[in-house]
Parts: sequence; structure tokens; C-alpha cells
Amino acid sequence: MDEAIDESLTRHGAASEPEGRGRRTERGLFARALPRIVIALVATLLGLFIGQRVETPFADFVLAFRAPPASDRIVVVKIDQQTVETLPYISPVDREFLADLVTTLDAAGPAAIGLDILFKRATTPAADDALRAAVERASSPVVVAYGDGSDGLTEREVRFADAFPGQRGKATLLRDRADGIIRRLPGDADPPPFALALTRATGERDDMPAGRIVYAEGSFNMPAAHLVGRLPPAWFRDKYVLIGADLEGRDRHATPRAAMVGAEKGTIPGVVVHAHILSQLLAGTERQLLPTWALILSAVVGAVAGLCLRPLAPLVAIATALACIALYGLIAAATVALTVETPPMLTPVLSFLFAGAGTLGHRWRGDRLERNRLRHMFGQYVSPRVVTRLMEAEEDPKLGGERREVTHIFTDLQGFTALAETLEPETTAEILNSYLDGMISIVLEAEGTVDKLVGDALVAFFGAPDRQPDQASRAVECARRLAVYCEESRLMWRDRGIALGITRVGVHTGFAVVGNFGGRRFFDYTAIGDSVNVAARLESANNGVGTHVLVSERTRRRAEGAFRPVGRIEVKGRREPVTCYEPIDAPDPTYDAAYEAMANGEARARDLFKTLAGERPSDRLIAVHAARLVAGPVDDLIARS
Repeated sequence: MDEAIDESLTRHGAASEPEGRGRRTERGLFARALPRIVIALVATLLGLFIGQRVETPFADFVLAFRAPPASDRIVVVKIDQQTVETLPYISPVDREFLADLVTTLDAAGPAAIGLDILFKRATTPAADDALRAAVERASSPVVVAYGDGSDGLTEREVRFADAFPGQRGKATLLRDRADGIIRRLPGDADPPPFALALTRATGERDDMPAGRIVYAEGSFNMPAAHLVGRLPPAWFRDKYVLIGADLEGRDRHATPRAAMVGAEKGTIPGVVVHAHILSQLLAGTERQLLPTWALILSAVVGAVAGLCLRPLAPLVAIATALACIALYGLIAAATVALTVETPPMLTPVLSFLFAGAGTLGHRWRGDRLERNRLRHMFGQYVSPRVVTRLMEAEEDPKLGGERREVTHIFTDLQGFTALAETLEPETTAEILNSYLDGMISIVLEAEGTVDKLVGDALVAFFGAPDRQPDQASRAVECARRLAVYCEESRLMWRDRGIALGITRVGVHTGFAVVGNFGGRRFFDYTAIGDSVNVAARLESANNGVGTHVLVSERTRRRAEGAFRPVGRIEVKGRREPVTCYEPIDAPDPTYDAAYEAMANGEARARDLFKTLAGERPSDRLIAVHAARLVAGPVDDLIARS
């Protein structure tokens, strides 16, 4: 019976357990592999998406260094603006002039003459007959540019072109759809491409390779057409002579090497493009176009290679990635130098980088989430900037501090303690939490450090833990935003029937000892010194002068923006009065003039402030000064009450 039980367990339980475990293992492997598959797919698509836009222009740049020199067997006779000015009419080009030009060139004994001019309609009978006769009696082969309906010619124009003498060469140039640049060699057809028709006429080459146009280095000999008769015949003997227009706005094309050959606005004449193709045929140079399948395959291989960076440490991964890119660059350069192929250059690199960044990012995602969780958790207790410093430090925080100039902000909500006694605890908590949350957000947005919350009061400082050269300006702007926010909050609660008081803000710049203070079990990052005391005294002084924000003179000298002087205020704990200012939106010359008169002890200050008080009845500071001047001596000293 025991053997039967064992057999049954073997057939059912024991057999089914490994099977179930295997399914779970397969699911686990698939779950781990899925992110990598997604990363590879996304990296491939991104590499292709960007690569197809930059691959060809980058290849243009690289291939420019492998370009052969321009053939000295080619002469381009250009019909330029100076030539046109010698002719009786511009369009079409005077055919009697062309007849004389063909006759003159033929007498010099060229290998062939190419007329890159479409003859698609009649001009005068005499001029047309003269050109036909010149072409027919020429001892050198004459190839005439030809166009058909695919080039936009009408049936009548095609019939005229068909009837014109000379060997025909298709003048069509193939533009890339992406950027309009001429890169591809025209395919062999009937009639043959213009450059191939010339080499066939001389018997030098009978085939047109497929692939890229290899634009030659340097420039061709390009005399003006109206000067040909003055040049020695040796200039043209045994040469391929191409005749075409070099006029602004006519038959000009964008090419990869346009800027390098000195063309204006990045284009060159069509006849020069044909000259480059002819030079390539004579040199036997070939350069294959990059097939689409090769681009896709390179993106896939690059993405898979990028996934291999996953196990590496960050610095090792970066070094390995740079080494791989450099190695591939050498392989691509060798391929370009030693073969006619042009390998993908940027697409696999982009896919490699995207996949590498994606897989490393996925690997480190858990660490980043944990760091963010800790940052958020401890940021509820101390300033996020302090948390950042602690997390980025390479050692544990220590007790101690350093003397540094900081700018303190001290705020207080008037009458909140008394108000809280009349409210339900839930309402008090709602008001205070909403109020402080908005205040803290404003300080953090200004990159300040929240020091502490004391009931409804907020203490913050700028200039630590990171040094801030513009700390005073930041603090003043932050104080102004706090005042605006608190007034908006006060009005909002007033609409709900709760009389929230005004918020007063004091700002002072001074030296303090900044650091970690406390004991072995608990310490606090704070700033201790006179700067916070003065800021607190200025906050309180707002109540006596009718302002919401008071800034000390030390802060005023370091801060940007407009201010108006408030006066020399006697504050507790200071033997000398503190000269204070109120930040304002724009300079106030009228107030400044009245204040200057008061500070200088001029009797007219009373009348000036009295007038201002009448004009600005809601300005409490002006009202305070006007009352002081009426009741006492004329000066800017505001005694402590």
C-alpha cells in the first residue's frame, strides 16, 4: 500500500508541483524580461525616428572627406549675368549666340560638348536654324539636354525637343524628398542621363552605377560663355565642355557640398551638378546608398547592445558606452575608406544610447524611488534643501556650525492666539495648516530654507545651506509674495466669517552661525545670531508704522527693486535705531522728496506729508508721518512705544 501511495504521489502531486513551479518560473522570467523588451523596442523606434532625419546629412559630412578631386577633363562654360547682359534678350538664350559658341568650341577639338539647356519652343527661324546647323555640322559629339512630360513639358514642347538635332541626354536630377538635396545618381534610361550620354558619345563609359553622387573636391574650370572666343583652344581640347546657366533663381539645386564649392545660399547650377556626375563616371568612383533594411537592422543591434550595459556600475557603464561608440566609429570609418558601402553611422549609436539609458534607468529606478521617499518623509520635518544636502553628503551629519552672512525672514499673524480661543479646534487647525502651507510653499519656491515654525510665526533664511549671491533680493521678493498671499488668505477667511489678522514680515541681512545644533540624539539645522533677532524686531515694528513688510538698510543695499524709506526705528535690543525701508512696485519721487525734507529737518515736510495724506488716504505710512510731524519735531526718528 505504501508503494501505491508513493506511486500516486509521483504521478499527481510530485509531478504537478514541478510543473506549477515551472510555470511560475516562466512567468517570473517573462516579467523580468518584459521591461527589457519594451526598452529595446522603444530604443529601436527612437533610433530609427531620429536616425532617418540625421543619418543622411551626417553621411554627407563624412563622405566629404573621401571625395576625389574634380576632373581636369571637364570645363563648364557658364552663361552668367555678365553674359546675359551682352545678349539682345534673356529668355530663352539667344540661339545665334549659342550657335557661334558651339562652332567656336568645336573648332578647339573637345572630346564632347554638352548643352544643358532645354530647347522646348521655337524662337526666331534664323536663330533656330543657325543653332541646328551648328550642332549638325559639329565634328565633336554634341549632347543636348532633354526633358519630357515627367519634367513638366507639354506635348508640344516635347515634340519640339524630339525634333532638335544632337544626341539626347536626360537632364532630370533626383531630389531627396526629406530635404530636397540632390544625392542620388539618375538611373539608366532611354534617353540616358545627361552625363552618361556624354561618356557614351566618346565611348569612355557605357553604364550608370546605382548609388550616391560623389561630389568632387574643389571646383571645375568655369569660364564665362561670352569670353570663350578670347581663350586659347588648348583650354577645351580633348575636354568635356558643358554649357549651362549660372543665374540666380534659374536651375539651381541644393547639394551636400554646395557650401564647400563656394555657392551662394547653399545651391549650385544644374550644369555643375551634371559636371560632378560626369567627373564621378570618368573617375569610376562609386558609393552605395544605405538600404532601409540595413538601417533597421543597425537600430535593432544597437538597442540589444545597449541592454548589455545593465549589470555595470554607472561610471563603468559610461566608460564602456564611450568605448563601444569609439570602436564602432573606427569600424564605420574603415568601411567608408576601404569599400563603396556607407554603413549606418548615427542610428545604431542612438539606439545603443537610448537602450543603455533606459535599462540603467530601469535598474536604478528602485534606488531613486527609495531616495525620493526618504526625501519626502524627512522633508516634512526639515527644509527640503537641508534634506538634499544630507542625502548628497558622503558622511553622516555632525554637530557644529560656521559663521555666514544670511538674510532672515520673520513673520507673525496678528491676533491669531486670541482668535484661536474663540474657534473650534478643527477650524483652528484648518486655518493654521492652510496658512502655513502656503507660506512654506512660497519660501521653498524662492529656494529659501525654512528654519522653524513657532505657532503661527514662520522663520526662514536665505544664503544657507547653499551660498546665494542674490540672497537679499530673493528674501525681499519672497517677503512681498508672503504679504500678498497672506492678505488674499485674510480676505478669503473674512468671507467665511472669520476675522483673520494681517501678517507682518521683517527682513534683515546679517551674520549668523549656521549649522546643526542640539545633542547626540536630536539636532536641528538652524541659524543663530543677531540677524534673526533684528528681523523679529522689524516684524513687530510694522505695527507702529502701518506697513506689512519692513526691510533693514543692510538688506536694502544688497537687494534689487524699488523701495521707499520708512525711517529710523528704535527697536528693542539695539542701541542705535535701525533704518528701515518698505519694498514697493516702482519708485515714488513725490514721497521720496517729502521724506528727504523730513530727514533734513525742514519745516516744509509737515505740509508735504499733509498734502500726501490727503491725496493717499489709504496709505498708513504717510498718515503716520503726517501725524508725527504735526505732533512733534521734524525728523525721521520713530521712537519705540
